[in-house]
Amino acid sequence: MATLKSNSFNHFIVFIFLFFSGFNEAKAQYSLQDSLIESQTKDSIVALFDNSFKSNISLYNGSEYLYGGHNVKGFAYYRSADILKGSIMYNGNLYDDVPMRFDLTTNELVILDYTGNYPIKLVSSKIDFFILDSNRFINAANTYKFTLPQTTGFYEVLYNNKSTVLARKEKQLVLASKLDENDSHYQEFDWYYIYANDKLYKVDNEKSVLNVFNNKKAELKKFIKINKISFRKNFENAIISTAAYYDELKN
Repeated sequence: MATLKSNSFNHFIVFIFLFFSGFNEAKAQYSLQDSLIESQTKDSIVALFDNSFKSNISLYNGSEYLYGGHNVKGFAYYRSADILKGSIMYNGNLYDDVPMRFDLTTNELVILDYTGNYPIKLVSSKIDFFILDSNRFINAANTYKFTLPQTTGFYEVLYNNKSTVLARKEKQLVLASKLDENDSHYQEFDWYYIYANDKLYKVDNEKSVLNVFNNKKAELKKFIKINKISFRKNFENAIISTAAYYDELKN
């Protein structure tokens, strides 16, 4: 596991510079034993820096990301226009506490370079999964127990037990209808899927969800009614609650 800290490399470089400078200034006053200790300490610090840098350098293997959407209402990213922190399994390494954004218009994960000043987009094929704002996303190109409809990009795992609920989320830029109007905005489109009983189903309303769990439909209808679950008001939470209760019934 590797941990990314903002500007940590810059601070570490400054520390090494000051450390070595201090040794050089007092070098003439050292005994042979002191010199041996100095050499060992320098080697330890250099090794620590090398290990820290090597553990993080592969994360910055991406390309320049250009911000778009100027004078557009809303934002292109998942959940927030602000940078959020999360974890990434990238190129076989797990990185925690990484500042990033998930661009829903391009389906790309964007982080800051090692200086913390410039955005870069990561190579999607090297991302196994990432967790952003406590929500997990899997790479559709990887091999799972089921094949996803769109085999590139990322799916959010909303629920995962005996049944699995997934969401594919995208945003599109809708341009102003007239040049003199400032009503360009982002519109989000969500697609939902349930994997249950060894099959993957696309769902878009209460009926389609209940059809997935057809062998427990009567019990689920009662559960939905008693708990006043609304598929129209909050479809996402309704699917999760229904799938979770279905898994309980299967126990």
